[in-house]
Amino acid sequence: MARSKWLLWVLLVGAVLLLSGCFVLTVLDESDNGTVKSIKIGNTLLIRLAGNPTTGFVWERTDSLLEAVLEPLDEGVFIPDDENLVGAGGVWEFRFRTLTFGSTPIDFVYWRPWEEEIVDTFSVMIIVR
Repeated sequence: MARSKWLLWVLLVGAVLLLSGCFVLTVLDESDNGTVKSIKIGNTLLIRLAGNPTTGFVWERTDSLLEAVLEPLDEGVFIPDDENLVGAGGVWEFRFRTLTFGSTPIDFVYWRPWEEEIVDTFSVMIIVR
């Protein structure tokens, strides 16, 4: 009997967390460039952009992010396609958490910071509801 109460309690807590959106991850990539995306409060946003830092190119944020609406969780992390291959390309991942109702742009440029030429851009408008 005690075991079934414990199992019921675990299932109830899990259902509450799931329904509250705590485990919801929205993933955006190059195909979402120029779009408007609506995300619920408390969810996590992951932006994945292809790149290769061994060539000197990096994705860099250039927006005026409203951090009261969307909190950056990191400065961007590069994940290579093949860790055993020197110079391999991969994806840059940027994570954000939605905090409150509102909207904010997220803009990136792909460039070598010491040069003026921008090779690529990525922009999306986030609406937190």
